[in-house]
Amino acid sequence: MQALYSWISTINDWVGYFKEEYTYDSNGNRTLLTKYDWAPGLNEYVLMYKRFYYRGGYQFIENSIICSGDSLLWRGDYLKTEGTYSENNISVTGRDSIYEINLTVNPQPSSFSISGDISVS
Repeated sequence: MQALYSWISTINDWVGYFKEEYTYDSNGNRTLLTKYDWAPGLNEYVLMYKRFYYRGGYQFIENSIICSGDSLLWRGDYLKTEGTYSENNISVTGRDSIYEINLTVNPQPSSFSISGDISVS
C-alpha cells in the first residue's frame, strides 16, 4: 500500500490525501489498483476507483547456435557464452514483452586441409 500524508501545522497533525493498494498475480504482474481519497468531512478514506490491468503479454523465444570463439549480436549485445538470456520490456500497449534466447556454443571443428587435384564441374 502507498499513502501520501502532509503535516498541517494549524492542527498539529498529519493528514492523508490518498492511498493506493496494489494486487499482484503469481508472476508479479500488477492486476488491480484500488485508489482511496481522504474525505475531510467524513474523516475517512473513500473509494475513488479500481483499475484492472490485463497482462496478456508477449513472449518471443529464439534458439541459436554459434561456434566457440564466435559471437552473436542479440538485442544490442554480443553474446559469446552458452546459456539462456532474456530481456523484459513493457510494450506500447502496456503489456509485458519478454524476449528470450537459448544460445548453444559448439566447439570449433578440427583443422583440416585440402590437397590434391580439385575440379568442379
